[in-house]
Amino acid sequence: MNSNIAHDIEEKRLEALKKYEILDSEMEEIFDDVTELAAQICGTPIALISLVDSDRLWFKSKVGLSRPEAHRDIGFCSQAIQQDGLLVIKDAAHHPRFSNNPFVTSDPNIRFYAGAPLRTPCGYKLGTLCVIDTKPRDLTEQQYNTLVVLSKQVVDQFEMRMTQKRLEKDTELNLQLSQKKDDVLHTISHDLKGALSSIVGLSEMMVDCMDTMPSEDIRMMAENILKAGQSSVKLLNNVLEWSMAHGEQGSFEPARIQLKEVIDEVLDLVVVNFMQKAQTFQVNCPQGLAVMGDRQMIFSIFQNLLSNACKYTPENETIYVNIEIENDKAKIRVIDNGTGMNPEQLQSIREGQRAVSAKGTNGEKGTGFGLMLCREFVEKQNGRFEVNSQQDKGTEFSFTIPVS
Repeated sequence: MNSNIAHDIEEKRLEALKKYEILDSEMEEIFDDVTELAAQICGTPIALISLVDSDRLWFKSKVGLSRPEAHRDIGFCSQAIQQDGLLVIKDAAHHPRFSNNPFVTSDPNIRFYAGAPLRTPCGYKLGTLCVIDTKPRDLTEQQYNTLVVLSKQVVDQFEMRMTQKRLEKDTELNLQLSQKKDDVLHTISHDLKGALSSIVGLSEMMVDCMDTMPSEDIRMMAENILKAGQSSVKLLNNVLEWSMAHGEQGSFEPARIQLKEVIDEVLDLVVVNFMQKAQTFQVNCPQGLAVMGDRQMIFSIFQNLLSNACKYTPENETIYVNIEIENDKAKIRVIDNGTGMNPEQLQSIREGQRAVSAKGTNGEKGTGFGLMLCREFVEKQNGRFEVNSQQDKGTEFSFTIPVS
């Protein structure tokens, strides 16, 4: 970095440059047209659109020069971005700053240089539009003015290019979301149809055979109806949460939250599931730990992860919730020694897709949406969601939330 540019300004300038996503991009005709025009109007053999990176000058477009980039420390453009107007060197061989420059004493043997800064709407100078000659000379006032006008056109094209890329990304994201919604709706209709068909079918059998059916058979059918109903409710809850996460009602509302309080509330809700399998849970959470996040989303994450751990862990086992502080973030780990996942399930979860849900250790069914929701809710809160699992050895889910 050039010492004549303040460190904080240079950092912001480089950040602005990277936002345009133009460094190391392919050559584009619209920019080549500008350099051709600049060279013709100014009557110079060389014209460049030069972008000043942290340690190099990279040429987005070039006329009369073969090299794609140059070292920043010896580039004329590095000096040009340090002033507001044009940098003009009429005879570099006799200039006190540039006479010993390698670009002057050897190829391309620069003598004349005129560079107009490429200034963004926010005032950051990304580089220059410059014209170069191998002999001493000067330009007319009209040629200088034209160079300035063309430099503004280059920045306008940068802005249009960035806007176009954003529109393309938004379009792609919308297409992906639309496809995802179609997949979800297809799954809902399939799963709900199966569950509701079971409820209706079993109910009809009970009504028709109530007077002659043994009480133990009635009880078994009632239990199956209950399970089908519970599966339907769970599916609807997951779908509702997923829908809210992608709609206006799913806006992120961060607040300061006592993490242990949320965990205790979730445990109160799922404790019956643990008791049915004689499981225990152990929570290790720093005293008074507060995080900054959306309470409902965090509640849903814990509910899904603990219910998942319960489902795939055998009876009389322990499930662990361990929380540590790492780099101003709380890292939460939910650990079980259950059935684990196969590679396909693991890949689906890591890619944020709906995993095919296997039956639990007691035959419990799942919807496959819960873990997909967890990942989305964690990422909405600028957190990181991870999973590690081995079949027949157990699973560890972890996620991070900023500490308040």
